[in-house]
Amino acid sequence: MNFGVIGGEIRVEDVDSYMNKLKEINGATQLVQADVVAGEKHLKFAIKKAKQSFKENPIANSLEMEILLYTIGTRQINKAIEKAGIRKGKNNVALIYSKKIDPNRLTKEIGLERKDSVLELREEKFDRIKEVFDITQEEITAVGEEKIPKLVREKIALLKLQK
Repeated sequence: MNFGVIGGEIRVEDVDSYMNKLKEINGATQLVQADVVAGEKHLKFAIKKAKQSFKENPIANSLEMEILLYTIGTRQINKAIEKAGIRKGKNNVALIYSKKIDPNRLTKEIGLERKDSVLELREEKFDRIKEVFDITQEEITAVGEEKIPKLVREKIALLKLQK
């Protein structure tokens, strides 16, 4: 299955109802808080690794949850939801969806105002990303802040070894 990625903004009144609605839409796979996304390459790498893991030796019971775990670089579902799950109110998100579905129809159905810029790595995301992925100041000093996306992908790749 091939996936696409869209950035945007949603407004959520009730998280459970919103997630149930999302599950009912065939092809809507996962929503992730954009403040933990280190660029589109991060998401595509996480999707690739999650698909491989799900075929071989999955952590989760669904590909959707496997994608969330790999996106955050953790084996713990509660931790992944806590760090990257949607919240009540306004959310800047990354929508990971099956390319079998029309993205324009999907964004309309879930009330997503498309803003792909929320996926970009910006300085205001650095602290949050470093916290989520346990990136140390020593690592940043060694490689530089411009390498944060590479460090994130490295942490994701290491997840398979933690099994």
